[in-house]
Amino acid sequence: MTCPTLIVQGDRDELGPLACLEEIARQNPRVEIAVIAGANHSFGRQESEAVARAVAWLDARLGSEVSPPRSE
Repeated sequence: MTCPTLIVQGDRDELGPLACLEEIARQNPRVEIAVIAGANHSFGRQESEAVARAVAWLDARLGSEVSPPRSE
């Protein structure tokens, strides 16, 4: 990957070990990892903090007016 990349994963993700993501980030300085405590693979539906963190990361890098996610 050549562009800045944020990988967001819950520490209870049942589909992939965190160690794999940490190795990717170790090998590529443009990769950042955000670990959401207590979240599983479907954190986006359950963890508004995680979604807000991802939006803030994008906004900081793109300098755009990104709207926060709407609550349902």
